[in-house]
Amino acid sequence: MNKNFALALICVFLPVSLYAAEGTPATPAATAEKPPVVALQPLQTATATKPFKIGYIDITKIGLESEYGKSVKEGLLKRKKELEEKVLAKRKQLDKYKQSVETKLPTLSPKQRETESKKFQKKVEELQKLAQNSEEEFMKLQESETAAVYGAIEKSVSDYGKTSDLSLIMVKKELLYLGSGVEPQDLTETILKKVDEGRKK
Repeated sequence: MNKNFALALICVFLPVSLYAAEGTPATPAATAEKPPVVALQPLQTATATKPFKIGYIDITKIGLESEYGKSVKEGLLKRKKELEEKVLAKRKQLDKYKQSVETKLPTLSPKQRETESKKFQKKVEELQKLAQNSEEEFMKLQESETAAVYGAIEKSVSDYGKTSDLSLIMVKKELLYLGSGVEPQDLTETILKKVDEGRKK
């Protein structure tokens, strides 16, 4: 065989054999196509670290310090005083009647004494009934007015929650523990203002 021809054959086959040698580990080339699953991991991590936003309110403070809450409290105190004065006036009448009966008691006959005793007992029962009715009236009024205030607070919270990016709004006293992934917001002053704004409309 001609020496030059042999060299030509080596030059032709050398690149092929090198390609075959590099291509033999065809497995690494195929493996390079696998990683799409790994590409999803950063997205999952970002979602997991997103803070859980919640709001909380001091509902007692809103009830006592809002203009609406103050007006309700003033109305309740006024009605309570009226009822107490009514009962007190009745008690004073009863005391006067008792004194007048005791003054003339020695001059009365047994039958008259019995009659006065029955009258006095009836007046005592009337006073007790008036006191009981007054207390029941005030309790019902207090319950309905308090429910109205808290209803206004709930509505303001609901309206605010619909336009916010919060996942939850709760009462402050129920907020016992917060994890590191939770982002709390005190909405007391915000809701207090909204309650009063809602009453002016």
